[in-house]
This record gives sequence, C-alpha cells and structure tokens, in this order.
Amino acid sequence: MPFAHNMPDLSQIGPGATLANRMVDLFTGDRGRPYEAKVMMSNLARLTDLGVRDFQRIRTILDEHVPGSSLLPWFGCTTEIEVCVSATSRACRFGKELAAAGVVDKARLPLHDDCVAVRDFRDAIEHAEERIARKMKKGRAILSGQPNWAQPSAEAAVIGGHRLRWAQLARTLEALHDACLHPLA
Repeated sequence: MPFAHNMPDLSQIGPGATLANRMVDLFTGDRGRPYEAKVMMSNLARLTDLGVRDFQRIRTILDEHVPGSSLLPWFGCTTEIEVCVSATSRACRFGKELAAAGVVDKARLPLHDDCVAVRDFRDAIEHAEERIARKMKKGRAILSGQPNWAQPSAEAAVIGGHRLRWAQLARTLEALHDACLHPLA
C-alpha cells in the first residue's frame, strides 16, 4: 500500500509552458518595462516553475512509495524537498522586491506568514550541519528523535523541530504562480 499523504495536486498550474511563455513575453513583447524588472520577473517565474515541478515530483514519489520497501525513493524525496523549498523561498523574495517596485500586485503574492514559514524551513535545511556539529561538540547523540534532513510526513515536510505543511507550501506556490501571470501594467 502506498504512503498516505495529504499533498495537494498542483498539476493544474504546471510546471510547464505557461510560465516559460510568460518569460519569453517579458523579453520580447513587454518593451515598456525596465530591463531589471524583466530580469526579476523572469527569475520569479523560473523559480516558481521550479518549485511547482519539484512539489509535483515529491507528490509522485510519495504516491509510488510503499513503506517498508527501498529507501532510495525517500532519499530522492529529500532532494526534491530541498530544491522545492529553496526555489520557493527565493521566489518569495523576488516577489516581495517586485511588489515594492510596483511590478506585481502585493495582494496576489503569498501571505507573509507563508513566506516566513518557507524561509524558516529553508534555513533549517541550510544550517542542518551546524545543528548536528553543535550536538556532536556537546557530546550528545546526533539522532534525537527528530529528522536531521528534510523528510516527508503525511501532512508536512519535517527537519529537526521544523514543519512545513504541504498545504502551506502549495498555497505559497499557487500565489507566486498567480503573481507571475498577472503583473501590474
């Protein structure tokens, strides 16, 4: 029986040609925007597409994984979580800068708390080795009952004491996707 999870399905928003086409439009058909805004919008679209793609890959791995079988898909899932979260965190930063520059509507961007949750989870991933090294220096066991690398659970991605709910990550990606498709004039 496959791993039971509650990951939303983002197949309706990509990944795919929609955001790629938007990037091409930014450089060919949208001549009134400053070059810097086009570069930032392109990065927002590219990172959002990457986040959606990896979110869907995580979902596929979990759909196909049978608990008690090979751990190799689990390690692949860890990589996809890390890439998805990193891309989404960066996209949130690009979105915030674009809203400040009047290029995207702040109301279309993810909720501030969702971006903070993504950023905090990304930071937990990026600083895991420091956390583990501190435990080693204090003579404590590395394994404390909490995952020391990003792992999926039914409701969330988990690392250390951090949890990023699938629904929250999906909501963040959906809002970023919406902001990409509807920039301000």
